[in-house]
Amino acid sequence: MLADDHKIFREGVRSILDKEKDIEVVGEAANGSEVIEITETHAVDVLVLDIDIGKPDGIEITEIISRNHPHVKILILAK
Repeated sequence: MLADDHKIFREGVRSILDKEKDIEVVGEAANGSEVIEITETHAVDVLVLDIDIGKPDGIEITEIISRNHPHVKILILAK
């Protein structure tokens, strides 16, 4: 899953990942609420997360996801 408030960034990363046979992007989120919603409704293994995505921010999202879905690996991006 990709989570960043900049659509062009999400599209760029997705275009790279879509070329990989064994990787599927199951969702994209533009804000913290969307991240939480998508992880509740989709099978997410890895979350690429912008730390400055908005409220809730990347740190708060990491705490929520880690508590509710401890199997999800989170890669935090800082700009």
